[in-house]
Amino acid sequence: MNKSSTSSQKQGKKELVRRTLAEDYPGLDYLGIHSVLNARYSWYRILWFSILSVCLLIGLFTIYRIIHEYVQVPSATLINVKSVDKLLLPQLTVCPTNAVNIDLEKLEKDL
Repeated sequence: MNKSSTSSQKQGKKELVRRTLAEDYPGLDYLGIHSVLNARYSWYRILWFSILSVCLLIGLFTIYRIIHEYVQVPSATLINVKSVDKLLLPQLTVCPTNAVNIDLEKLEKDL
């Protein structure tokens, strides 16, 4: 194998990965993955993947701490039920929905 065929195979693999990511995962473009994979300088890729790895590790550590705290610190609820002999109910006023004129003098005569 000569140097040019190895180089063309690497280019072919890079193009295949780029095309696969672009067609199958278009949402990755919003994250800047395509820009990073096609970056001109390798230090940029290393920096980007390092920052991404640190953020991922911080997220996993936070999830671990939350689950660990949930398991280690039990919570208790105390419920007291008290019965009473008499239960005072609120006063209830029923208002009719239709307006009715009441003649009080006529009501007094009927009583």
